[in-house]
Amino acid sequence: MKNILVVNAGSSSVKFQVFAVDGGGKLARVLKGQMDGIATRPRLRASRLDGRSFVDREYAIATVPDVPAALQTAGAWLRDEQRVEPSAVGHRVVHGGPDYTNPVLINAEVLARLERYVPLAPLHQPHNLAPIRSILANLPRLPQVREFGGHPRPHCCQARLVGCGSGCKGQCSACVTYIGLGQRGCSLRYSDR
Repeated sequence: MKNILVVNAGSSSVKFQVFAVDGGGKLARVLKGQMDGIATRPRLRASRLDGRSFVDREYAIATVPDVPAALQTAGAWLRDEQRVEPSAVGHRVVHGGPDYTNPVLINAEVLARLERYVPLAPLHQPHNLAPIRSILANLPRLPQVREFGGHPRPHCCQARLVGCGSGCKGQCSACVTYIGLGQRGCSLRYSDR
């Protein structure tokens, strides 16, 4: 049976899921886990579909000081202890800019284009791209797909969503912030005057 690995590498955690693919292409989640507390209290946790724990393991900070080390640690657990050998990998990437708004098969050219959008999400985009880069270098034939991540869009895009800058007769102002670790804020104002 084939497996698909899905990875969400962020600024403070690495989340992952493994799905089995049957002969008819139907997906069934096998496990879900994460390495969190990176650089503070590193902890690898994973559970089966029924919620029973596969692993709940703490690490020394020196062992998992950053996201690349977390990726390596979680990857080693999946590969060495769970014998996961994915036939494809899906990645959550925060920004695809105007080039990529739908899932895309990743190659070196796509990766280079995605790297151009690091300034839009400097706390996340580099971490999102790290496992892609590593897999391209070490397993270049393993298919990887990028999925749009859904963080708030840049301010100008947010304004267009509410009609500003695209012919609206009123005035809009927007303040959109992304602080990190899941913290967001948004304030929109519209006036007919």
